[in-house]
This record gives sequence, C-alpha cells and structure tokens, in this order.
Amino acid sequence: MTTDGWWRGIDFVFSGVNRIAGNELQFDDLKVTTQGETIYRPNMIKVGREAANCWNVGDDILITSCSTSQDGHVVRTAAAIGTAEGTGTLNERIDPLKNVFFSQEDGPDVHDFGVEVASLSRKLVFQGQDDDENPDHGGHLIVMKTPNVDQLLVGVEIRNFGQQGLQGRYPIHMHVSENAEGTLLAKNVIRESNQRCVVIHG
Repeated sequence: MTTDGWWRGIDFVFSGVNRIAGNELQFDDLKVTTQGETIYRPNMIKVGREAANCWNVGDDILITSCSTSQDGHVVRTAAAIGTAEGTGTLNERIDPLKNVFFSQEDGPDVHDFGVEVASLSRKLVFQGQDDDENPDHGGHLIVMKTPNVDQLLVGVEIRNFGQQGLQGRYPIHMHVSENAEGTLLAKNVIRESNQRCVVIHG
C-alpha cells in the first residue's frame, strides 16, 4: 500500500507509530509505505489550503466511504485547522480498517470510490423542533407559487426537517414556482432529514 494508491482521495498523517523500518511504518496492524520524510497521523487529513480556509474549529467533518456501504462514512469534529499547510486535525482518530475505506462485509481489498471530505457545518442553522408526537416530523421549508421571482438560498445548514409520510413536507420544497431562471440553491447542508432533501415541483 502506498499513500498515493490505496488512500486515493485523502492523505492520512500517521504518528504515534509502533515501529519504523526504512520508509515503512507499522501502525497497529496496518502497514503504510510513506513518501519522502512525511510522517502520517490518523487524526489529521490533508485537504488543501482552499478547503482548510473555509473550515473552523468545531466544524463537523464528513469523510465518506469508498465502498457502496452506507455505514462506511465517519463524522468527526475539527479540533485544529492548519490553513497554511492545508490540513485539519480531527478530535478523534480514524481507523481506516473499520471506518472509512470499506465495510467489514466487503473485505479489505474492496474500495470502489475515492474518499471525499466535506464540512457539514454552516454559520446559519435552521433547526426543526422535536416537539411533534411523531419523531419523524420536523420542520419544513416551502417556497410556494413564486413564478418569475428568483429565490436565493445559499450556505445554510438545515437539520431535522421534513415530515415523513406527509406530501409536500420536505426540507426544501420549491412548489409551482414555474420559470425562475435566476433561482440559486447552493452550498447548503441538509442533515437528519426525515423525508427527502430538495424537491422541485412544477
């Protein structure tokens, strides 16, 4: 395994190493061949300066799975940001043999997709209440019948929205807005949705 091959989309930085022999690290039961002088730590990811400059300490960071399993992703909290280096240090180490790269049923040699990293946190949060008798009913946002009126919803975090089983109750619902070519929905995060995410109806 090399950091350029098996890791695919992410550079994991390993330290606290059990043994170093030449350019090979023995970390727990994982053997990694390093490139050059870099020593890698399992709670640090290298994402580039542009991404690191958009993150803040305390942000929730999603690391996707590289398999088809929906259970292969992990969410960690950013404990420190290295904007000059383009790195993020996470609050908890990532065990690639359990969390990120493949599900246990897939086996160690199955990795179908490159791993992706994203911040799930936004400064503006719409939070659905937990006061409904049905735990699958949160808030919902509907833009109703606004033809030729451009809508702008950018950079917000929407949590516990959608009402499962009720028609038209989605986290973001554009309802019969017809032609609104300048409408922009971008850079939003929908988390803990109870029914779909973005629905455009008419």
